[in-house]
Amino acid sequence: MFIESDIDFHLTLAEMSQNPLYALMLRGALGGSISAGLLNQNNHDEHKRSLIFILIF
Repeated sequence: MFIESDIDFHLTLAEMSQNPLYALMLRGALGGSISAGLLNQNNHDEHKRSLIFILIF
């Protein structure tokens, strides 16, 4: 079950990466989550909010 959903997720990412806009959004989201992980916990919620905003729009 987990493997199937994993494959679906990767296929979706591959499809999205074909579209430059989605690829840019995905890169921004990944970069944001990485920088949020590196920053201290005080700024973590702020970055999570901006990530959610990026993913919605």
